[in-house]
Amino acid sequence: MQFSDEIYLLKSTQAPTDAGHPAGESTRGRAVWANKKSVGMSEYYKADANGKKITAVFEVHTEDYEGEMLLEYNGQLFDVERSYGTKPSTVELSCTNAKRDKANRGPVA
Repeated sequence: MQFSDEIYLLKSTQAPTDAGHPAGESTRGRAVWANKKSVGMSEYYKADANGKKITAVFEVHTEDYEGEMLLEYNGQLFDVERSYGTKPSTVELSCTNAKRDKANRGPVA
């Protein structure tokens, strides 16, 4: 299977405030290759029952994923809601549309 979709895995560079909220949306990112997959019907409805709407699923190499909870694909931001290993060498990232404005998240390094 070809990994032909470029995504940016993003990490916050600032610690949260005392209240646990992000201190800012400054992020740093790195490009990795992924496979964009269709959202499965079962996964979609399970997430919907919990008030979430899975809008994209990306498959990445296990060694490329370091627990990032935000990614960018084709200029759109996604929150990673769930990550799970599908094979010994790959991880699937189930994503929702990000709740933050791309213009306010800071630069991607």
